[in-house]
Amino acid sequence: MSLWFYDELKKRKQEGEVFDFRKISDKQLMELYWIQGWSDRMIAEIYDCSVSNVVHKRNRKNITYKNISVQLSERLELSHQAERVRQLFQQKESTHQEN
Repeated sequence: MSLWFYDELKKRKQEGEVFDFRKISDKQLMELYWIQGWSDRMIAEIYDCSVSNVVHKRNRKNITYKNISVQLSERLELSHQAERVRQLFQQKESTHQEN
């Protein structure tokens, strides 16, 4: 979990900056929840909204831990497939150069 970013936004909020949860993009919400590892409560605190609003929006946008685990699994599988294709291509190239 990245607390430095949370602390930075909390400081900016205390200095008067307003963070409007109605305007948060899907990408920003994903970043906070998945990448930064923020809890719904942390997001709600920064954006001055209820935890239930955060949960509702995350669920509506399919931003859940189950979803991220599936996406990461698919990404890992694609990465393995890409590596296998690269290896096969290199083998074919080296065979072609030998002939």
